[in-house]
Amino acid sequence: MAEVQQVSSKDTVLFVDKETNHAAIEERERKSSTGGQGAVNPETGEINWDCPCLGEMVKPPCGDTFKVAFACFVRSTTEPKGMDCVEAFREMQGCFRQYPEIYGRDTDEDEEDEEESEEVDLSKVETAPGQEADVKAPAVAVA
Repeated sequence: MAEVQQVSSKDTVLFVDKETNHAAIEERERKSSTGGQGAVNPETGEINWDCPCLGEMVKPPCGDTFKVAFACFVRSTTEPKGMDCVEAFREMQGCFRQYPEIYGRDTDEDEEDEEESEEVDLSKVETAPGQEADVKAPAVAVA
């Protein structure tokens, strides 16, 4: 049994009993064990092209090149995974660049932004008097 209580105009509290909570957990586990909404079924390796997690990527104009690259990556057995799919991903990226209004800004700009973020001088970070800077160095991927 569940009881809903309105706490404020924006907050709602849901009280559930143990049986309701366990039933919801079991349902979630059942869905995840049967593949749920994932893009790839872990048991069969089959790709679910209708998965909401893939969003607009599977639709034209670059949906076919995305599908080729993604399928290659999913089925790749090379180390590191996907190294045999580089050409497919280059073709996909080329298609994305032809349609920046659909797929966002140019990936070259993204690479420039990453390079700029790596050049930040952490010693020049200003803080309020009496406070220490809580600055974390940016993660740098090692190729």
